Amino acid sequence: MKKTIAIFALSFIGVLTTFANGDEKYTKAMQAALSQMHTAAKPEQMQAVANRFEMIGKSTSSEWLPNYYAAFCYANLSYMEKDSRKRDQYVEKAQSLIDALVTENDEVFVMKAYVAQANLAIDGQNRWETQGKIFSDNLEKAEKLNAQNHAAELAPAWGVRDLEQHLAQCK
Repeated sequence: MKKTIAIFALSFIGVLTTFANGDEKYTKAMQAALSQMHTAAKPEQMQAVANRFEMIGKSTSSEWLPNYYAAFCYANLSYMEKDSRKRDQYVEKAQSLIDALVTENDEVFVMKAYVAQANLAIDGQNRWETQGKIFSDNLEKAEKLNAQNHAAELAPAWGVRDLEQHLAQCK
């Protein structure tokens, strides 16, 4: 999971500075939250980061990245939790944050796919048809908007426990 977090964090540092509209306070807050997210290894740490992103989002309603990353944190929290009801709550929160975004770019579609996969992971036997389709449809939309999106390329490997081993097998 740390590799997934690193991929998302690194892919958006450039996006962060591009879309920050010159607001130094926003940029610093986002950089600090991204750094905190990268090192969050326990559920309470990830929850603190999600809360931080939500606070940033509330103070800068014109920016989409804070809620995007809060959704990412909640999706990751669903993987850290064992209780299915709590996992569902985390995924529902992630979904509500993503649904509230008015921006529809390739990164948002990748995140929609990631949240669908987190939802699928809770109860794959009963959710594979609906969530699998949402996952595939959103990745297809992301690739249509930006064929060079590396997160979209790696998305099918998200479920693989050891991403490096999987990538080595693909060479």
